[in-house]
Amino acid sequence: RKGVLPLVACCDSLWREGEDFKLLMVGGDTDYYTRGVTVGEYLRRRYEARFAEGRIEFTGNLPPDQCARQVARAWAVTVPSLYENFPLTCVEAMHAGKVVIASSTGGQAEMVGSSDCGYIFDWSEEGSLERCFKEALRLSPGDIKATGARAQARIREMTAYENVLPQRMVVFEKMKRRVAGKKVFPSVNRYDPLPPPAAPPSGPVYEPGLLSVVVPYYNLGRYIGETVRSVLSSTYRPLEIVVVDDGSDDRESVEKLREIEAAGQGRLRVVRTENRGLASARNTGAENARGEYLALVDADDLVEPDFFARCAEVLKRYENVSLVYSWVRYFDAAHGCFVANNLEFPYLLAHNMLAAICVLKRADYLAFARNKPQMSYGLEDYEAWISLYEAGR
Repeated sequence: RKGVLPLVACCDSLWREGEDFKLLMVGGDTDYYTRGVTVGEYLRRRYEARFAEGRIEFTGNLPPDQCARQVARAWAVTVPSLYENFPLTCVEAMHAGKVVIASSTGGQAEMVGSSDCGYIFDWSEEGSLERCFKEALRLSPGDIKATGARAQARIREMTAYENVLPQRMVVFEKMKRRVAGKKVFPSVNRYDPLPPPAAPPSGPVYEPGLLSVVVPYYNLGRYIGETVRSVLSSTYRPLEIVVVDDGSDDRESVEKLREIEAAGQGRLRVVRTENRGLASARNTGAENARGEYLALVDADDLVEPDFFARCAEVLKRYENVSLVYSWVRYFDAAHGCFVANNLEFPYLLAHNMLAAICVLKRADYLAFARNKPQMSYGLEDYEAWISLYEAGR
């Protein structure tokens, strides 16, 4: 499908006519299923004499720098695809100032353009490739250099950053204008069986715009200071922190929390309860919060400075969004990311789509997404998101 077999057949015909050139084939081998061998094995057997003469050589797969060196040494580069798309191969060869002989199938012709910059042949026309090869072989060194220079100028004009970026920005701005007024966040479920969201029951009075960050805390004195600093470094304002001490009994953790409370300067409050677990601590924090928005951050988590602001922007923009979250990067001994996805049925029933570091509309959390204390083995947040979605969020 990359045109390898008819290419070699064409070259063999030209060699029989007395043309003198070498074919260097760059890339890995692949199976030739109908023959029970690989394409490379088939070619070596059929054109054994041409390999012996040194007219055909396989390089195998090459890293980019070695491939570029091979292109730099070539007098022409051919892209003989039968029906696969190789415009980037043309871009690289033309950028190197080379004559390109490419098939009309795929995006190669769009790159090469006029005959001033290379040759385009058509596999459906008998003898088309042979004619292009013969014309290229008759070029003088000066003609080859001039054609390569025109190809290089053309491809730089087409692909240069300073030329492409303004065109992309026109498209992006047009797309932004098209969706700017939309108030409903799009779902992959065009025929969502859920009813439109109903208004939550009347809840406690909240301060408009205030973000209440709830931090459940149990014997995590080693981490709480760094967590609080990361929250206070947020660009979002107004903001309060509600630490729910879930019955900590480690002396150092108790003392550390007292230090942080004393230094909180009114932006941090501590609510103390008996030890009832993570789910109850989150619910207690939400009940004692004063904000329109509620953020859940565990006592050993960190947040980026702009995380809360970006979440709040989405909550304000879309009427059907109650919960915003992100991917989560692990740190210390762990590596990589927890990859989050949108809450979409039926996928949500198969897998929890998010870690519990998130921002919600507080009224929706209290009405629909309270964590259930009986879910004591790490599923309390997962069950809450399903309930939230069931309520049309």
